[in-house]
Amino acid sequence: MKKVVICANINDEFINAVHKISHITQLKGAEVHLVHCMKNEPYLYDFPTAFYPTEEQREGIKSSIEEILDNQKTIISKESDVGSFQVKVLLSASPGEKIVKYLEEIKADLVVAVTGERSGIANLFRSSFSNYLNQHAPCDVYILRDT
Repeated sequence: MKKVVICANINDEFINAVHKISHITQLKGAEVHLVHCMKNEPYLYDFPTAFYPTEEQREGIKSSIEEILDNQKTIISKESDVGSFQVKVLLSASPGEKIVKYLEEIKADLVVAVTGERSGIANLFRSSFSNYLNQHAPCDVYILRDT
């Protein structure tokens, strides 16, 4: 069974693109992983170093994100003929690296990323995250531009 990872950023670009994602032909019969990676940010102005989100905040934030992803999963499932569906929330200081590692772990065949409008010629079609995936992903990359 083909494994497809959809990188879900919890923003308007992603929410608006869900219907487009549903029509990607590679989803048919695939094992789909809807994945969001929360960024764990260090704040060096404190000693010891503080991180956001804190351990106490992580579970609440993770639950909220999983609820949003479950709603998007329902839309994608209704509009496409996926084989199976998983929702995953990861945490990392470097979301791009964490997603690439996840792609390697599950032996993904395809990763889907959504990018919005960017300024400048260099950023016309890709964000820094999708650019990172394009350069480092161990599988095919499908970048969907939300306009």
